[in-house]
Amino acid sequence: PTEAPPTERPDSAAEITARKEAALALLDAARQRKDANDRRGAMMLLTKALKLDPDNEEIINLLQAVKTMLPEGFEAVKGTRIDPETGLPAEIRDLKDGSALVLVRPGRFTMGINDGPPDAGPARLVHVDPFYISRHEVSVAQFEKFIQETGYRTVAERNGSSLVWKLVGPRYVMRSARGASWRFPRGGTSARLQAKLSHPVVHVTASDAQAYARWA
Repeated sequence: PTEAPPTERPDSAAEITARKEAALALLDAARQRKDANDRRGAMMLLTKALKLDPDNEEIINLLQAVKTMLPEGFEAVKGTRIDPETGLPAEIRDLKDGSALVLVRPGRFTMGINDGPPDAGPARLVHVDPFYISRHEVSVAQFEKFIQETGYRTVAERNGSSLVWKLVGPRYVMRSARGASWRFPRGGTSARLQAKLSHPVVHVTASDAQAYARWA
């Protein structure tokens, strides 16, 4: 005969009390993080507290309040509506580079495919939390401000060249162009070849974009 599975021992009163006290300590720390406008830190502490004491209404209410906090350096665009599902403003502005960002509401989508290359799968259902995305691409003017304030040099500037589209026969192909960078999209150094300030910035690598994001 097979043995019956062991039954779980119920938590003692002392264990329950210890968990509740630990949750309250995390709650106090989360309040301090919220007052310091540290949304991420408060969220991490409250998530841990909720696991210890899932029925604590103070934790639940503060967690909901923190979820609707805007990151430091952003403000709601005047007159924008509040999204009823998330409690977040539908549009905000980055105070550093002036970008307008719009809210993308939470939802699910199928990430990946099953009949493609190995790194494209497997297909799985993924939940995405609400996030903000810029309404427009980063402009040359915005990127120039970043360069002026930080002294950063892009990969193309350090390499002295970048790839550009060139007409070869009946079609366009990519070719390395000396001097091509965010300042001179087609290469060269002539003032007439300089990027227009209102245009989207180009010749920006992933590491360049990450440096800009950290600054912005």
